[in-house]
Amino acid sequence: MNTSETKLREKQITRWLPSRPNRVLGFVLRLPSYLYRLRLGGLLGHRFLLLTHRGRKSGLTRRTPLEVLHHDPHSRESVVLSAWGKKADWYRNIEASPPLEVETGR
Repeated sequence: MNTSETKLREKQITRWLPSRPNRVLGFVLRLPSYLYRLRLGGLLGHRFLLLTHRGRKSGLTRRTPLEVLHHDPHSRESVVLSAWGKKADWYRNIEASPPLEVETGR
């Protein structure tokens, strides 16, 4: 698949997604982050991780909870998926500079 086909496919997949979640969905998506802040991230196991990264424009530290698709306990690697594709701010931020910290539940 060439670059133009990839971009077209990405537009087809992500065009129905809103650019930002509404307030209720935003709160639900932030629940794992609140659990990590309360030191209760262990309740989530390896189902979620908390990515700490720096904003590419602001330079501010950001914390983003991500759902884990696959976790390998031997290598301690996790595979995550971006629901908003390459438009997600966290994805663009880690493209600009490496993540500062990755926390998992256990």
